[in-house]
Amino acid sequence: MNLIQKERTFEVALIGDVDVGKSEFTHSSQFKMRKYPVEDLEYYRFQFETNHGPVALNLLCYEDRHLGWTMDHIKTLWPACHGAIGMFDLSNQATQFHLGTRMSLFNKIFPSVPVVICGNKKDIRTIKPENLTLHQKLGEKWGRKIISHSISVKKNQGLNLPFETLIKEMTGHSDLRIITSPEE
Repeated sequence: MNLIQKERTFEVALIGDVDVGKSEFTHSSQFKMRKYPVEDLEYYRFQFETNHGPVALNLLCYEDRHLGWTMDHIKTLWPACHGAIGMFDLSNQATQFHLGTRMSLFNKIFPSVPVVICGNKKDIRTIKPENLTLHQKLGEKWGRKIISHSISVKKNQGLNLPFETLIKEMTGHSDLRIITSPEE
């Protein structure tokens, strides 16, 4: 019996400072993506085929050059959110600090959504990704486990990990694997 599985769709926030690699991350991905311009926002739709059926992520990224986020600001940007990817630049500690601040505010509104933290630029020789502790600090503060990945957008390394981890968490399928991106 051949059953057609309905695509599951999730709303995901992409959070991080300007110049941490968010745009490059979305464009460098080996997965099928469509960009939809929205005022002051970048909205991307990613489609994946998994061993548990098709999944789509609507990824919303707000380009904020200031730390002036408020609770109302976040509720307006992401009225319904199923997960978040937080990004910072491994070579710039200020971006890690800013991400911690933003993610803590985000967590007050969405305390139970899965979160994946990504440190970009692991290809820089002076960077030691194993020394990253932001995900541990946030996890302790929030009382739950936060997963992190070191990636390199420039070298196209580890870009599938944040997506696969987040989809596993959102679907509850710990054995989930991304098989491929569906053909056009």
